[in-house]
Amino acid sequence: MTKKLILTLTLISLYGCQKDIDLKLENLESKLVINAQLTSDVYSSPYNGQNIIVSNSINPFDSYYNYILTEDSIPIINYAEININNNQIEYKFEYNNDCYCYTNRDFKPIANETYTIEVKASDFQTVNAFDKIPLKTNFIISDFELLSDLSDDDESSLLKYDLCKLNINIQDNFNIPSFYKLEVKVGKPFENNRPNFLFSGQRQKGEKKCYFKSENPSLLNQENAKKIKDGYFEGKVAYFTDDLFNGQEENIFIEVDKPEGSWTYFYIIITSYSQNLYKYILNQRNSNNIDGNSMFNSEPVIFDSNINNGFGIFGSKSETKKTYLPLFYPTNGWLED
Repeated sequence: MTKKLILTLTLISLYGCQKDIDLKLENLESKLVINAQLTSDVYSSPYNGQNIIVSNSINPFDSYYNYILTEDSIPIINYAEININNNQIEYKFEYNNDCYCYTNRDFKPIANETYTIEVKASDFQTVNAFDKIPLKTNFIISDFELLSDLSDDDESSLLKYDLCKLNINIQDNFNIPSFYKLEVKVGKPFENNRPNFLFSGQRQKGEKKCYFKSENPSLLNQENAKKIKDGYFEGKVAYFTDDLFNGQEENIFIEVDKPEGSWTYFYIIITSYSQNLYKYILNQRNSNNIDGNSMFNSEPVIFDSNINNGFGIFGSKSETKKTYLPLFYPTNGWLED
């Protein structure tokens, strides 16, 4: 009886000590958010990711309706004034209702040039940023060995890395930090192939990424940690830098797996990023890879942004592709575009 009485009095005492706490969250100023990821030698268009999306930031606990919305309730600002220049030509971007983005059909960024963006919108601070378009990656393919028929739809899917083996010789630029992504894709003709216009980097219809493996030290890094096993990288996308070979040639030997299906070509693509865009993309990947991805069970991810007075990214990349076509190889070698 005494124990029950003590427990009851303890609970009453604890309940009586409760006190409501009023948390006052800072009312942060809404800012412009820019998504501009430029690709060298590609004209601006609503349909290829070579465009600019403008929105606004809101507090974490605010309603969706505190975004600026278009007439059809899309959280996009459609009245901004956007100018991009390279100290020689100024390009004015206009809003396009097809993609909820801004385009200028005459704009085609050039590798190794620096571009500046300025965005103005009423009731917001003017934002600006700059970025230098990286050079395209020079690479040579050697020691190529085709292991299976691309067009054979019946080949066993149990065989791993059964498409080909090859060596990629990257000729890195001296004294310039370089940031890379390596992919291998198979493809076939597809009618009415129209890419998604809202996002760059989207897998195109009729193409599929291949698994590949390599034991090259540059690929065995922290960014690829979840894809490293027993001293090998094994995955569909490899991010790496030139920290181990700056200004030198680097040989990356890979073994490539053939996805199920019949294909007519495959290609190696190496993307070189500006440092701004490389960091931004890796931050996005880290955010998406957090287990659970919930506000209350994961650590916050800090996104690097080069947008002055705002958020988002103004970054750039250059792509180099080399394609294997059975009808052209070996007479004409690998086709580059």
